[in-house]
Parts: sequence; structure tokens; C-alpha cells
Amino acid sequence: MECKLKFTGYKPATVTLYSPSHAVILKEPSLIAVDSRTEAVTAVGGDVQSAPGQNGAVVVGSPLKQGVVADFGLARTMLRHFLKKAKLAWFFRRPLAALFVPVDMTPIEHKVYTELFLCIGAKRVQIFEDTFFGALGDRPSSYQMIVEIIPG
Repeated sequence: MECKLKFTGYKPATVTLYSPSHAVILKEPSLIAVDSRTEAVTAVGGDVQSAPGQNGAVVVGSPLKQGVVADFGLARTMLRHFLKKAKLAWFFRRPLAALFVPVDMTPIEHKVYTELFLCIGAKRVQIFEDTFFGALGDRPSSYQMIVEIIPG
């Protein structure tokens, strides 16, 4: 049985990981599937769309709605999965992180993103209210973790 994704009123945000040289390493929708009986994560990102359901026991959601963290725990799990999937060498070091978010974020939303990235291992987080290429473009970067959140 296939998971059928039905979102009313929004599309999930897209998470893009860039290398320090600005190459796209991973680009995935912010989706996560959880077995409602065991609370185990069954699929993350693009894998959710092809994940088999089990008699309606799998619940699909987006921990980032309109680019804002809606579920901190699931967002942390999702981002850790993306880092592992991307096989980034800096995963076990404490990297400097550049995070690109929508322009209209509140100070509280900035704080939540900062805490989220510190929880997944960043040493320091710099938040840019701009697109990745709008802020850094082709200039060299001192950041080891570069993440862009694009609202759906």
C-alpha cells in the first residue's frame, strides 16, 4: 500500500544542503513518515512518497510548514537523516552553519532554528534572511554546513 500525500493549504518546505564550494549535495522535501503504533520513523524526505503504508498506521507530515519549524523533534530527526544521507565529512565535527530562511521570520523563529541546528551538532549558526545565491552567490564561504529552507 502506498502512502498518499494530501496537503491542504500548504506544500512542505524544501531543504537544500550545499557544500562549502556551493555545490548542491542534497535537495529534499521536508516530509517524514511515522508509524503511529510504534512512533518509529519509517521514511524521510523524498523516500516518503514511495514508502509502503501499513493499513493506515503510517502518518505523513512536514515538520517545517511554510518554512517554520512546526515539530522540533521531528525536524531534528529529519535534518539528522539528511546529513547522514548526504554523507558529509563534517557530520561528527561541530561545523559553522549558514542557514538561509524566508525573509519574514520572527526573532522567535530565528531562535528555534538556531537551537535546532545546535542540537544537530553545529558549533555556531548564522541565519540569513535571503536566498542562498542572493546572500553568498559565488563568493567563497567559511561555513562547513550550508542549508537553505524554501517554503512550499
